[in-house]
Amino acid sequence: MKTMAIITSNFPPANIVGALRPFRLTKFLCKGGWKVVVFTRPPTTGHDLDSSLLEEIKGDFDIHYVTPPDTGNSWNCGLAARFIGAGWDVLEKWIKPDSDVRHVFSYYKSFNSYIKANRVDVVLTTSPPHSIHLAGLMVKKKHAIPWIVDFRDPWDDYPTKGHHELSLLDGYFERSVITRADSVISATKTYSKNLIEKHSAIDSAKFHVVTNSYDKLKTSLYVARDPKHFIICYTGIFYSGKDPYAFFRAMKSWFDKMSPSESSYYKSIFRVHLIGSGDTVTRQVIRSLGLEDVVIFFERMSHEHAIEKTLEADMVLISTGQAERTRPGWLPSKLFEYLGCRIPILALIREGEMAEVIRSTKSGYILLSEDHDKVREILENEIRCKFKHEIQSDDARFIFEGIDRFEEENVMRGFTEIIENTLSRSRKI
Repeated sequence: MKTMAIITSNFPPANIVGALRPFRLTKFLCKGGWKVVVFTRPPTTGHDLDSSLLEEIKGDFDIHYVTPPDTGNSWNCGLAARFIGAGWDVLEKWIKPDSDVRHVFSYYKSFNSYIKANRVDVVLTTSPPHSIHLAGLMVKKKHAIPWIVDFRDPWDDYPTKGHHELSLLDGYFERSVITRADSVISATKTYSKNLIEKHSAIDSAKFHVVTNSYDKLKTSLYVARDPKHFIICYTGIFYSGKDPYAFFRAMKSWFDKMSPSESSYYKSIFRVHLIGSGDTVTRQVIRSLGLEDVVIFFERMSHEHAIEKTLEADMVLISTGQAERTRPGWLPSKLFEYLGCRIPILALIREGEMAEVIRSTKSGYILLSEDHDKVREILENEIRCKFKHEIQSDDARFIFEGIDRFEEENVMRGFTEIIENTLSRSRKI
C-alpha cells in the first residue's frame, strides 16, 4: 500500500472552500487503495464545522492535528503589533509569506514524529496559505521524499491583494519551493502558464493543471423548486475590494424604472438567496440600495445543504468584480458546483478563463461590463420563461456541454495520475 502525506491548513470538518480540494483527493486516493495521512490544524468549535464530509472517506485514512506554537512561549504577533504601534492588519503585511509562517515548524515537527515509525511515499502541500509549502520544503530537504506542490491560488495572492508583484523575500520563497518540488500543480491553466513563464529555466514538464471539481452524487439530486418565486442563488463570500456589487446596482436600477404595479409584481416573485455571504460590507450595500425585501441572507451551512439550496434556484450568480484588479485566471470553486447543478449562470466578471469555461460549456450569461439594461433584459426573459412558459431562442439555451471533465471522479483521477507519475520518476533517479 502506498502512502501519501497531505500537509494543509484546511481540511474537514473545517467548513471552508479551501478544505474541499484536499478532502476530495483524500477520498479518491483512499477509494483507490492508498493510505492517506493528513497534517492539518485542529478544528475550531462553532458553526463553521461540517463533520459529514469526513464520513464520506472510506479506507485507510488518518488525521494528525498540528497544534500551533504556544504564543506564551514564542513570538506573540499581537504584542509585537502593539509594541510598534501598528495594527495587526499592518503587521501582517510585513510577515512573509503570511502570518501562518509561525506554524511551519509545527508541521515539520509533526511530520518528522510520524515518519520515525511509518513510511511515506509522497508528500503534497496545498496552499493558501503559502507558508505551508515552506514546511514541505523542510521535509524535502531532510527526507528527499517526492514532493508535490499544489497552488489553489497563486503565491502573489492577487484575488485579495490586487497586484501581481512579489516582494524579494516572497520571490525567493516561491523560487525555492518550485525548484525543489518534483511536481507543481495549479488550479487553472492561466496560473500554470504564468508560473512557467516566470520560471522559464525550469522544465515545463514539472507544471500541471488540476481544476476544482463538483460531486455529481450531490449536484444531481432532485430538489423541488419554488413554484411561486424566481430565485437567484449565490454561495460564498464577496471580495468587497473588487467591487463585486454591480448586479445589485443593476437590480436597483431595474426596480427604479418600474411602474408601481410592476414593482409590486416583481418584488413579490423575485428573490436573491445569499448563502454564507452576510459580511458587514455586503449587508450595508444591500441596505443602501433598498433591496432588503428581495435579498435573503442565509448563514454558513454544511456543504451538502448549500448544494441543496443551490438546486432550489432558477439561476445562480457569479460576481467577482469586472475591474483589472480581478485576476483573469480566477476560477472560483462555486463555478464548478454551479456547473454540476446545471443551473443557468449569470456571471458579472472580467474576460479570462472563467468566461472561457462558461462559453465552452454553454452554461450561462456573461456580462463583462456593468450593463444595467442587459441585466434587466436577462432577468425579465428568465422570469417569463418560468412563469409564462415561453421557449427561449436557440442562442439562449444552456446545455452544459462537456462539464463531465470537471466532475470529481474525473478530476481526481487526473490528480492521481500526476501523483503516480511523480512517484515513478523519483524511483528511476
